[in-house]
Amino acid sequence: MSDLLGPDLLGLDLDRDRRPEVPQRRLPWPLDVWLFPFNEAGLTMLAVFLLLPLALNALAWFLYLVGQMAPVLYVLALFLRFMVFFFWAIIGFAYVCYLLQSIQASAEGQIRAPELLSVGQDEDYLGAMGHILRGIGVVAVCVAPASVYFLVTQRPDAVLILLAAGGLYILPMALLSVVMEESLVGLNPVRLLVSLLRTVMPYTPLAIMFVVPLVGMIALLVLGILPWFLALPARFFVMYVQLVMAHLLGWFYYCNEERLDWF
Repeated sequence: MSDLLGPDLLGLDLDRDRRPEVPQRRLPWPLDVWLFPFNEAGLTMLAVFLLLPLALNALAWFLYLVGQMAPVLYVLALFLRFMVFFFWAIIGFAYVCYLLQSIQASAEGQIRAPELLSVGQDEDYLGAMGHILRGIGVVAVCVAPASVYFLVTQRPDAVLILLAAGGLYILPMALLSVVMEESLVGLNPVRLLVSLLRTVMPYTPLAIMFVVPLVGMIALLVLGILPWFLALPARFFVMYVQLVMAHLLGWFYYCNEERLDWF
């Protein structure tokens, strides 16, 4: 595990002269990584992504009641509800963008959450949308084999489990490759295979930590197993863990840049 996050413990001859100066961790890395979102930018983003959707949900519910009680206002209420869902989509895209920005900032050696869109300030909104679509594309590619197999066979068997496990195992490396390359060229299977072989020991625990808690928590939220009063804390926990995992993924690149040899 020391290979995962401790660049000074890697035994690698990292060229620090070409790296920008980065903040030093004040705590041992197994503890400090969990503090990644705990700065002004990170806490602000967590609050926005957690509370704004709740406000939009309340507004959508209110507009639904208005449309039911006053049919004359039904068309207006329907239009406003459409606008609420539009803003919901914007928030979702912004959240995905922030996760990708966190990966990129951590790959540059940062140890705390970045400002939204702070990595590459010269980017326009179309460029940010490109990052988001590429991130969504990576997830789609990784889950496609298992999804197609299940749609064709309609049975959950060992092959489906292997395809799903393989896709989830590759997902963090594929996402990191595309984020750093800023192109879907990062999905080159030869490049991914070589990268996995070069870093299999530090990467495997990272992949497990990246996937298992998120899949479990998202499953609980989707299946509605959690009682209603735990829904909000659970959403906070999921977003918090996602930010920490994004940091771990970017820091993995920072510590293993020479092994990966992507550029």
